Amino acid sequence: MAGLPQAFLATKQAFEPKAADYARIIAGSDYHMFTAAGNMWPAANYYATCILEEMQWIRTRPVHASDFFHGPLELIENGVSLILFKGEDGYGELAERVASFAPKYTDKFTVLDTADFVPRDTPARLRSLLAPAFMATILERLSAHLEKMRSHPLVTRRYYNRVEY
Repeated sequence: MAGLPQAFLATKQAFEPKAADYARIIAGSDYHMFTAAGNMWPAANYYATCILEEMQWIRTRPVHASDFFHGPLELIENGVSLILFKGEDGYGELAERVASFAPKYTDKFTVLDTADFVPRDTPARLRSLLAPAFMATILERLSAHLEKMRSHPLVTRRYYNRVEY
């Protein structure tokens, strides 16, 4: 735990060369379906609704990986963006099921996997526990690029705290 601040910094540094690429994927479509399972679900749901819809005005459809095959899969076709958040907990099979299906039916399938960016020397017993914090670190960098790329600051709102509702 003492090395956690350095691990977060290393994660940001490892992700930074790819952050703009991921931001281009999001900026390149005006609709995305997000899915995840286990401890990645809150991050996927939050990012889709709070960051992309509320702060960037990009339409999204967050759907838990356990529900993906109960309807949402019928919306997947070429041109439909599907973004999967993968962590390192016991729900990997649900995420893998989506990961096996999606590339066959859409040309816009993206995976953000903490295993690709969390420093290798992070102890295995901590990886799944800390994966949401590492994902938040990655998403912060992605959001910074997206905000700049779209010339749309994250603080810009039409209605939130601006009108009575």
